[in-house]
Amino acid sequence: MGTRERYAPGTFCWADLGVADRDASKAFYSQLFGWEHSDQTGPRGNVYTTFEKDGHAVAALREGPPVWFSYVAVESVDDSVARATGAGASVAAEARDIPPAGRIAVVTDPQGAHVGLWQAGVFLGAGLVNEPGSIVWQQLSAPDLGAAQEWYAGQFGWTWADLPGVPGWLEARNGENWLMGGASEGPEAGWQLVFTVEDCARACERVEELGGRTLEPPADTAIGVFATVADQQGSAFGVFTGETDP
Repeated sequence: MGTRERYAPGTFCWADLGVADRDASKAFYSQLFGWEHSDQTGPRGNVYTTFEKDGHAVAALREGPPVWFSYVAVESVDDSVARATGAGASVAAEARDIPPAGRIAVVTDPQGAHVGLWQAGVFLGAGLVNEPGSIVWQQLSAPDLGAAQEWYAGQFGWTWADLPGVPGWLEARNGENWLMGGASEGPEAGWQLVFTVEDCARACERVEELGGRTLEPPADTAIGVFATVADQQGSAFGVFTGETDP
């Protein structure tokens, strides 16, 4: 089982979704992935909904635009923001404390992709990954793929290599050689979150039954089957069936 009790700095560790209709999103994702959910009220009165699978936190809902955000574990949010802006990034969300969970910020890389930064307090991030109904991959689209490789390597110490059997895709690994995600060239910069599922084709059918859409139908690759879907509020994400890391 892909349980996690630590995340090395430079590793994707969490994801949350901005929503307009929280109840609709709770119903959609609970039925799609078998998640349970609970609400917490933050210090500013905002509600944060945490999804769980098999007793482990896997993702969350928050107030905001209907986009999935992914967060990288860092030792110091403030140092990471300074390093990112010094290398051409801009600040999308200022650093702030979420006591006692941790400290957070969001930056926008030089090509326009948003990436969150998470300095853990009592909250580590996802307690379960790489299992059906949990996060398995983060895929970057970048107009200038070489520049993106260089920027993220400089920020988080990532190493890049061709993804075996998938032409045009790169894989990204952290300093401890964990496979976290990858990148490919695309017209618009952005990160796409991918969840693993037992049956990619059936997951697409289920998305449509729940009011969502299939944006890119299941496609076979050397490592498994990928598809891109959107929930009933238009938020896009990927689903994958295939071999995963432990």
